Amino acid sequence: SCTRDCFSEIAVVDASTGRAVVVTAPSMDDDRPFAATPTWSPDARSIAFGRTGPPGHSVRVVAAAGGPERELASGARGPAWSPDGTRIAFVADGLFVVTAEGGVPRRLAPAGEGAASVTWSSDGRSIAWREARTIKVVAADGSAEPFVAVRLAQLACASRAIGSPAGLDWSRDGARFIFGGCARSGTALANLDLWSVRTDGRELTRLTRSLASEWAPALR
Repeated sequence: SCTRDCFSEIAVVDASTGRAVVVTAPSMDDDRPFAATPTWSPDARSIAFGRTGPPGHSVRVVAAAGGPERELASGARGPAWSPDGTRIAFVADGLFVVTAEGGVPRRLAPAGEGAASVTWSSDGRSIAWREARTIKVVAADGSAEPFVAVRLAQLACASRAIGSPAGLDWSRDGARFIFGGCARSGTALANLDLWSVRTDGRELTRLTRSLASEWAPALR
């Protein structure tokens, strides 16, 4: 079992010098010692991340230079910034959106226990997330009901929780999703590879065939 001495934090590394600076620092009485799934704000001034421990998950924000952590939601995970940096989406007992400054989160859709890997469309009008062997989409303003955009039944471990549950990102032209998943291989599960699929569920394409697992892709 893990004690208070067992923890993980978020570090920022200077690409030119290799110098790493730890930017998260929970208070001594914080009972969520594990920081993970960091994501940069569009202006690179802040980092949203998940913190977890025996009580469960929380979504927090910290300045990219370090400083006090600000909790946006308890019982939440998988934060994702809107393209304009004004909102953060996350999953809890549903898919929620909250302003980056904090406030009362707005529930946009129900979400199952395995929901994770939230991502926004580049125009900020839609949000997608992984749930079981599907990719679901909902309007970011809550004006339309959520729907299943892609079914991934042909992948053996589309919902397996590794890192940031295999990850999910949305192409800038809005045409494709990219994610990590396993191809079926008899009864054995292969390593995670990266896959691409059209947002209408067609043209599932395997992008990598690696001996090591690959997940949490980020398109730029």
